[in-house]
Amino acid sequence: MPAFIDQLNAVQDSNIYSVNAVTAASIATVNEIVLEVVPSADLMIQISLADGSWQEPPRPSGWIHFHRDETRKGLVDSNDQEIPWSISRDDVCQGGADGENPGLYPTICEDQMNTSSVGSRVYRVTGFDPNKYYSFEFWSGFESAQRPWESNTGKTRFAIQGYTPVSIQHKGYTGHPVVIENVYPESDTVAITVEAIDSATYFYFNVMVIRQFTPCWRPVLKENE
Repeated sequence: MPAFIDQLNAVQDSNIYSVNAVTAASIATVNEIVLEVVPSADLMIQISLADGSWQEPPRPSGWIHFHRDETRKGLVDSNDQEIPWSISRDDVCQGGADGENPGLYPTICEDQMNTSSVGSRVYRVTGFDPNKYYSFEFWSGFESAQRPWESNTGKTRFAIQGYTPVSIQHKGYTGHPVVIENVYPESDTVAITVEAIDSATYFYFNVMVIRQFTPCWRPVLKENE
């Protein structure tokens, strides 16, 4: 949120806001102004949560494989350029290579996954700019025939503190990813808790895509100057 804005109230949807007060040394006080947030993505990070126990094909350009036995790794952006970001996990986990293939991502990234039957895992991504905001896209899915013991109702849940968690009913899932949007980080690190819920034996975590946005505020209505 720009520093000169005291308070925001949603007007129409998540991108339209009413500002109760705007003050600045060089301008008159405005009692009410309506602003539209125009998203402008300026960075995308694509992470394949990979198995790593077999000779996998090379990573696709613009992607990073974060293997089950790794605890920290540097990242690249979608242009395959190294960036000062990293991903870490609180502990090693298990893996798999029987993911579903809906064609949303490169096949090698859909095929592989991090998984665990021991509670949850916390993934920490470092490199965020608190002056920008972010979306987190998650995808989870495995071939039903390969894991017949798994409940048909089991889910993998993805949570960021302070935001509404999202989940996927992962057995045989070929649908769209789930997204946590409009995340304004309080520091350079965001923790994502991944866990099995609703009778699932394991969690399954195939893909995470992070997008960075620079707020661009455009007045759409102004009154009471």
